[in-house]
Amino acid sequence: MVPLPGQMIVATFVAIRVGANVPLAFSLIFITNPLTMPVIYLAAYLLGSALLNAPVIDASAVDWLDPTSPELLSIWPSFLVGCFVMGLLVAFFGYFIADGLWRMRIAQRISDRARRRRERKAQEKTTAKNSG
Repeated sequence: MVPLPGQMIVATFVAIRVGANVPLAFSLIFITNPLTMPVIYLAAYLLGSALLNAPVIDASAVDWLDPTSPELLSIWPSFLVGCFVMGLLVAFFGYFIADGLWRMRIAQRISDRARRRRERKAQEKTTAKNSG
């Protein structure tokens, strides 16, 4: 959730290093697209401001085109802390949600396999009775 250029490269490299699902890591980067970025980044800024007890600056007072604007520079600490904390929370809960879904899918496959096995045995018994 940290806004840095080359997120795709960083995510792919980290996924390879830790043995994670590379296509999933690459594709999840696109959650922050031009439609969702304002909402996510505003939430990150507000969360960071709350955690740092920093005052929330009115967005209309910021000169967005001047990267050295004092207002814009004062936003960065809150914004980065918020992005970091949101990233940790999403990763933490995302891990357990993905793990739970994976386990449910495996349990479903095992259950289906056992059901098919029971049906096959029942069919074999009826076939043996009818032929014998």
